[in-house]
Amino acid sequence: MKKIAVFVDVQNIYYTTRQAYAGQFNYREFWQRISSQGEIVCAFAYAIHRGDEKQLNFQEILKQIGFTVIGVKSCIAIFIDHSLHGSPYYSELQSSRQLI
Repeated sequence: MKKIAVFVDVQNIYYTTRQAYAGQFNYREFWQRISSQGEIVCAFAYAIHRGDEKQLNFQEILKQIGFTVIGVKSCIAIFIDHSLHGSPYYSELQSSRQLI
């Protein structure tokens, strides 16, 4: 049986699914599809940790599905085009785009 490792960037999936498909990502269906292809040996969901109740409830659901949730602190960067980006990789953002 194939062994599978899963790494999920929760915020990127959330915003991509919302903007590109005007919908929500179904983590339970994703888990079922992946687990049908082999044994999931580890599954990490990286999520910005803000500590609000709605987010904590969602992260609890991810844990119930089988993910290990990794909470990362984020810094919000405001770019010259007025877009906002939350990223734990502030130094990469700083070097790749002009911050105001």
